[in-house]
Amino acid sequence: MTVQIPALCFGETYYSLNSSPIVDLGTSRPLGQLGLVLENRIAVDCLQRGLLDVAFEKLQGIPVRQRVAMCIQAAEIFERDVLDGGGIEQSPNDYIDLLCRTSGLSRRLATANTARLCAALRNTEGVLNGLTCGLPLEILDVGFGEQQGAKVRLVPRVKALGCLMPNNSPGVNVTWVSCLGFGIPVLIRPGSAEPFTPYRLIQAFIKAGFPREIFGFYPCDHSAANRIPDLTKGAIVFGSDDTVRRWAGNSLIELHGSGFSKLIIGEDRIENWRDLLSELVENVATNSGRSCYTVSRIIVPKYADEIAEALAAELAKLVPKPIDDPEALLSAMAMPDRAKLVDQSIDESLKIPGARDVSARYRTGKRLVIFEGRTYLLPTVIRCQTSQHPLANEEFLFPFVAVVESSNQKAFQELGPTLSLAVYTDDEALKQRARKSSVNLVSVNVGTSCLDRTQPHEGNLFHLLYHRSSYVDC
Repeated sequence: MTVQIPALCFGETYYSLNSSPIVDLGTSRPLGQLGLVLENRIAVDCLQRGLLDVAFEKLQGIPVRQRVAMCIQAAEIFERDVLDGGGIEQSPNDYIDLLCRTSGLSRRLATANTARLCAALRNTEGVLNGLTCGLPLEILDVGFGEQQGAKVRLVPRVKALGCLMPNNSPGVNVTWVSCLGFGIPVLIRPGSAEPFTPYRLIQAFIKAGFPREIFGFYPCDHSAANRIPDLTKGAIVFGSDDTVRRWAGNSLIELHGSGFSKLIIGEDRIENWRDLLSELVENVATNSGRSCYTVSRIIVPKYADEIAEALAAELAKLVPKPIDDPEALLSAMAMPDRAKLVDQSIDESLKIPGARDVSARYRTGKRLVIFEGRTYLLPTVIRCQTSQHPLANEEFLFPFVAVVESSNQKAFQELGPTLSLAVYTDDEALKQRARKSSVNLVSVNVGTSCLDRTQPHEGNLFHLLYHRSSYVDC
């Protein structure tokens, strides 16, 4: 039997007549169907049928400590149990296999992503504590209380959180799972190439005791997806820069676009840059370059040519391997046609003076390769003469980085949009400058992938879900 993933309409399973095929990237063999919901169905459920109100009341009626316990239990269920996988019984191994065949991830990377996701679930209380800055959790039950002597009142901003999810990695679902701990339901539009993780998570949450009425899972086209943030009045939105630009300036929409994450080597450590080579590789290649926190620009005060050459030589060791190979650390592209466009755009930008593809001499053949039917883009290191070159300001879903030579002072002046910044230095003044920067995530002498989920990543989910204010009583 093939997979038939339906929509989950806050307690009702809906099998649409419209569907999108689920195919094996390597063989093009159909694996199943993803049901697609029309825009008016989502609007009717949210507005006319009042399902968001029902979902909100049901979840708010569960004490926060019980919600936390169920999140922890859901992690165990997700990792170990056989669950509904869309009309079939899906074991954890079946889930990983399906994920690999459709997303391009190797088994090693898919397993690592889901492990990080479950680790965050097991630490739900720590995440809630971090995002609320130590607010006593019981205040989430009653709506008011005291924090370190100050009286606090909480007012929910939304009845449900809209989640427009991407295709690139199952780990991104960590952004919404703590929403349940906060007592806010979710309305998820899954990525068309990766609906399996949120669907399996929902099945695990339901088995752990959460009411099925608090989950909206609506696969749909882009037009319908764009309606969701308006319906929920609050959302997290993943997508390209063009996609997230649509929602810029809306305080109730948390945007997850390109990270443009960067790495700076301090002038005090540059003479020993070879000691940092493994760190540079890790920052660029972690999760096969698919994460917004993987580094897309390295800024060094000197030796840029030598560093680019050494980095290219190391990254060239990342080559396509069978998806079950335990050493497979390079992922295939989930959208082969998009991979061709990316490859072409890099070549076009290389025609602009001031940039050189250092990786070209370390690979055999072209950047885009087909292996076992899957499309891969091989790691690419570009030596840019300035930070203004277009390729010094790009980010792609594979290991890609520009190396630029600039003083530490100028590096910060030319930083530009940056989600995560890694600084390798023992200079206290440089550390302090990094800490005081406007960058969301700052790491000193550790990689950008060393995230602390108890701290805000791209915006603070708690502030998106709740308005915090004071109150007076006598």
